[in-house]
Amino acid sequence: MKKANFEQLAVDSQNSPPSRQILNDGCQLGGGVMKMVDMIFDILTVGKGGKFNHSFPTPALLSATKAVWEEALFDHGVTMEQAKMACKLAIERPGYGPEIAEFLALCKPTPDSMGLPDENSAYEEACRNAHPSAEHRWTHEAVRHAAREVGSYELRTLNRDTSFPLFKAAYKKICEALARGEPLPEIKEKIPPKDHQPVSPEQASLRMAMVKSLLDDKRDCEHGDGN
Repeated sequence: MKKANFEQLAVDSQNSPPSRQILNDGCQLGGGVMKMVDMIFDILTVGKGGKFNHSFPTPALLSATKAVWEEALFDHGVTMEQAKMACKLAIERPGYGPEIAEFLALCKPTPDSMGLPDENSAYEEACRNAHPSAEHRWTHEAVRHAAREVGSYELRTLNRDTSFPLFKAAYKKICEALARGEPLPEIKEKIPPKDHQPVSPEQASLRMAMVKSLLDDKRDCEHGDGN
């Protein structure tokens, strides 16, 4: 499904009048939840080529199923943006369409469900690649973006208790953006403090040679004074 059609279908579904009045814990659900469910079913029906409605052969069963979805989405506080994101992920998966429990999980996807490294693996990869001499091999652009947002210097120098929460927040934000189908913006590498600029192996070798030369000169002077 093209993105333009997906967005138009979402708008059309939200503008359609709700057809059901469902009670949840004695309170009438808002029209927004019912419109959300109508949008979800419309998108999944079109995106799955009609397969999604295979389990709802009668209008009564379809209405009853929508009522269950409305209460579940209401109870879990699912937003319209989360529902759209979950629809996109569900369409990309094989099968006839998600059950309500699977759809709720798609509303808040994890890196693992998106085929990305988990938070700990991504953090360890970012720390390895934070060193100037590292080969900078990335399993996914999401990991690289999160690492650049935190900063190589920070990943090298801060302890895990401080740097991991920073990376976790950056990685979560980037994964959510990917789930919504948004392109990853290019993030410039943070510039470390001047006193802590990383040096290349060649620069380090040159500095060591200079220090060794100075020490040799000092020893020669001391021996000369002793004579």
